[in-house]
Amino acid sequence: MRTVIQVWVYFLLGYVVLIAHSSVFSLVHIHPLIPNLMLPLVIFLGVSPSVAVPVGSMVAFGLGYLMDSMCGMPMGLYTFTLVSMYVISKGAGLRLFLRGPLSEILLTFLVSIIAGCLQLAMRAIFENPAPFPAYGYVTLLHLLAGSTVTALLSPIIFWLARSVGRPGAQGESAKVSS
Repeated sequence: MRTVIQVWVYFLLGYVVLIAHSSVFSLVHIHPLIPNLMLPLVIFLGVSPSVAVPVGSMVAFGLGYLMDSMCGMPMGLYTFTLVSMYVISKGAGLRLFLRGPLSEILLTFLVSIIAGCLQLAMRAIFENPAPFPAYGYVTLLHLLAGSTVTALLSPIIFWLARSVGRPGAQGESAKVSS
Protein backbone atom coordinates (compact mmCIF):
# COMPACT_ATOMS: atom_id res chain seq x y z
CA MET A 1 0.00 0.00 0.00
CA ARG A 2 2.87 2.36 0.83
CA THR A 3 4.31 1.86 -2.67
CA VAL A 4 1.03 2.82 -4.33
CA ILE A 5 0.77 5.95 -2.19
CA GLN A 6 4.39 6.87 -2.94
CA VAL A 7 3.78 6.49 -6.70
CA TRP A 8 0.71 8.72 -6.55
CA VAL A 9 2.36 11.35 -4.37
CA TYR A 10 5.32 11.76 -6.73
CA PHE A 11 3.07 11.60 -9.79
CA LEU A 12 0.79 14.31 -8.37
CA LEU A 13 3.82 16.44 -7.53
CA GLY A 14 4.98 16.10 -11.13
CA TYR A 15 1.49 16.96 -12.38
CA VAL A 16 1.35 20.10 -10.23
CA VAL A 17 4.84 21.13 -11.36
CA LEU A 18 3.89 20.54 -15.01
CA ILE A 19 0.70 22.62 -14.68
CA ALA A 20 2.59 25.43 -12.92
CA HIS A 21 5.35 25.23 -15.53
CA SER A 22 2.95 25.46 -18.46
CA SER A 23 0.97 28.26 -16.80
CA VAL A 24 4.01 30.41 -16.08
CA PHE A 25 5.67 29.88 -19.44
CA SER A 26 2.46 30.59 -21.35
CA LEU A 27 2.59 34.09 -19.82
CA VAL A 28 6.37 34.59 -19.97
CA HIS A 29 7.96 33.99 -23.37
CA ILE A 30 11.67 33.24 -23.07
CA HIS A 31 11.97 30.74 -25.92
CA PRO A 32 15.50 29.35 -25.77
CA LEU A 33 15.45 29.29 -21.95
CA ILE A 34 12.65 26.76 -21.50
CA PRO A 35 13.43 24.27 -18.72
CA ASN A 36 12.27 20.69 -18.44
CA LEU A 37 11.10 20.63 -14.83
CA MET A 38 10.16 16.94 -14.90
CA LEU A 39 13.80 16.01 -15.39
CA PRO A 40 14.97 17.10 -11.90
CA LEU A 41 12.08 15.15 -10.35
CA VAL A 42 13.07 12.02 -12.29
CA ILE A 43 16.72 12.55 -11.31
CA PHE A 44 15.68 12.88 -7.67
CA LEU A 45 13.77 9.60 -7.90
CA GLY A 46 16.85 7.98 -9.43
CA VAL A 47 19.36 9.11 -6.82
CA SER A 48 17.07 8.83 -3.80
CA PRO A 49 17.75 5.62 -1.85
CA SER A 50 14.23 5.68 -0.38
CA VAL A 51 12.57 5.31 -3.79
CA ALA A 52 12.37 1.74 -5.09
CA VAL A 53 13.07 1.00 -8.75
CA PRO A 54 9.45 0.04 -9.61
CA VAL A 55 8.17 3.25 -8.01
CA GLY A 56 10.63 5.49 -9.82
CA SER A 57 10.16 3.81 -13.17
CA MET A 58 6.36 3.97 -12.93
CA VAL A 59 6.47 7.66 -12.01
CA ALA A 60 8.98 8.43 -14.79
CA PHE A 61 6.83 6.59 -17.32
CA GLY A 62 3.63 8.30 -16.13
CA LEU A 63 5.18 11.76 -16.13
CA GLY A 64 6.69 11.21 -19.57
CA TYR A 65 3.34 10.09 -20.94
CA LEU A 66 1.67 13.09 -19.33
CA MET A 67 4.24 15.44 -20.86
CA ASP A 68 3.77 13.85 -24.28
CA SER A 69 0.01 14.31 -23.97
CA MET A 70 0.09 17.88 -22.68
CA CYS A 71 2.93 19.27 -24.81
CA GLY A 72 1.77 17.94 -28.16
CA MET A 73 5.05 16.16 -28.80
CA PRO A 74 5.23 12.89 -30.71
CA MET A 75 3.86 10.22 -28.41
CA GLY A 76 6.64 8.42 -26.61
CA LEU A 77 9.37 11.06 -26.93
CA TYR A 78 9.26 12.31 -23.35
CA THR A 79 8.15 8.90 -22.07
CA PHE A 80 11.25 7.21 -23.45
CA THR A 81 13.51 10.10 -22.48
CA LEU A 82 12.33 10.32 -18.86
CA VAL A 83 12.48 6.57 -18.28
CA SER A 84 15.97 6.48 -19.83
CA MET A 85 17.15 9.37 -17.68
CA TYR A 86 15.68 7.66 -14.61
CA VAL A 87 17.74 4.55 -15.38
CA ILE A 88 20.88 6.66 -15.94
CA SER A 89 20.37 8.61 -12.71
CA LYS A 90 19.65 5.38 -10.84
CA GLY A 91 23.03 4.10 -12.02
CA ALA A 92 24.64 7.37 -11.00
CA GLY A 93 22.78 7.29 -7.69
CA LEU A 94 24.58 4.11 -6.73
CA ARG A 95 27.85 6.05 -6.79
CA LEU A 96 26.79 9.63 -6.13
CA PHE A 97 25.27 11.25 -3.14
CA LEU A 98 23.70 14.63 -3.69
CA ARG A 99 25.14 16.86 -1.03
CA GLY A 100 23.87 20.32 -1.56
CA PRO A 101 22.52 22.41 -4.39
CA LEU A 102 25.77 22.54 -6.35
CA SER A 103 25.91 18.78 -6.89
CA GLU A 104 22.18 18.79 -7.75
CA ILE A 105 22.77 21.51 -10.33
CA LEU A 106 25.77 19.74 -11.88
CA LEU A 107 24.07 16.35 -12.10
CA THR A 108 20.91 17.89 -13.52
CA PHE A 109 22.91 19.83 -16.11
CA LEU A 110 24.74 16.70 -17.28
CA VAL A 111 21.60 14.57 -17.41
CA SER A 112 19.73 17.39 -19.14
CA ILE A 113 22.40 17.57 -21.86
CA ILE A 114 22.13 13.79 -22.35
CA ALA A 115 18.32 13.98 -22.44
CA GLY A 116 18.40 16.82 -24.95
CA CYS A 117 20.77 14.92 -27.23
CA LEU A 118 18.56 11.82 -26.96
CA GLN A 119 15.47 13.84 -27.86
CA LEU A 120 17.22 15.44 -30.82
CA ALA A 121 18.39 12.04 -32.04
CA MET A 122 14.93 10.53 -31.71
CA ARG A 123 13.33 13.45 -33.53
CA ALA A 124 15.90 13.16 -36.30
CA ILE A 125 15.15 9.45 -36.68
CA PHE A 126 11.36 9.43 -36.40
CA GLU A 127 10.20 12.82 -37.70
CA ASN A 128 10.16 14.31 -41.17
CA PRO A 129 13.48 15.62 -42.51
CA ALA A 130 14.93 18.98 -41.39
CA PRO A 131 13.55 19.16 -37.84
CA PHE A 132 16.54 21.31 -36.84
CA PRO A 133 17.47 24.89 -37.64
CA ALA A 134 19.76 25.43 -40.62
CA TYR A 135 22.77 26.15 -38.42
CA GLY A 136 24.00 23.61 -35.88
CA TYR A 137 25.10 26.24 -33.39
CA VAL A 138 21.47 27.37 -32.95
CA THR A 139 20.50 23.85 -31.88
CA LEU A 140 23.49 23.70 -29.55
CA LEU A 141 22.58 27.11 -28.08
CA HIS A 142 19.01 26.00 -27.40
CA LEU A 143 20.22 22.75 -25.85
CA LEU A 144 22.70 24.52 -23.56
CA ALA A 145 20.23 27.28 -22.63
CA GLY A 146 17.45 24.83 -21.71
CA SER A 147 19.85 22.59 -19.81
CA THR A 148 21.27 25.54 -17.86
CA VAL A 149 17.84 26.84 -16.83
CA THR A 150 16.72 23.31 -15.91
CA ALA A 151 19.84 22.86 -13.78
CA LEU A 152 19.43 26.23 -12.05
CA LEU A 153 15.82 25.46 -11.14
CA SER A 154 16.56 21.89 -10.05
CA PRO A 155 17.22 22.66 -6.34
CA ILE A 156 13.61 23.88 -6.05
CA ILE A 157 12.28 20.63 -7.54
CA PHE A 158 14.62 18.55 -5.36
CA TRP A 159 13.40 20.44 -2.28
CA LEU A 160 9.75 19.86 -3.25
CA ALA A 161 10.40 16.16 -3.84
CA ARG A 162 12.19 15.83 -0.49
CA SER A 163 9.33 17.64 1.25
CA VAL A 164 6.71 15.41 -0.32
CA GLY A 165 8.65 12.21 0.40
CA ARG A 166 9.49 13.13 4.00
CA PRO A 167 6.12 12.80 5.84
CA GLY A 168 5.75 9.07 5.11
CA ALA A 169 9.30 8.37 6.22
CA GLN A 170 8.81 10.28 9.48
CA GLY A 171 5.55 8.49 10.16
CA GLU A 172 7.17 5.08 9.72
CA SER A 173 10.16 5.95 11.90
CA ALA A 174 7.77 7.08 14.63
CA LYS A 175 5.94 3.74 14.42
CA VAL A 176 9.20 1.78 14.64
CA SER A 177 10.48 3.71 17.67
CA SER A 178 7.26 3.32 19.66
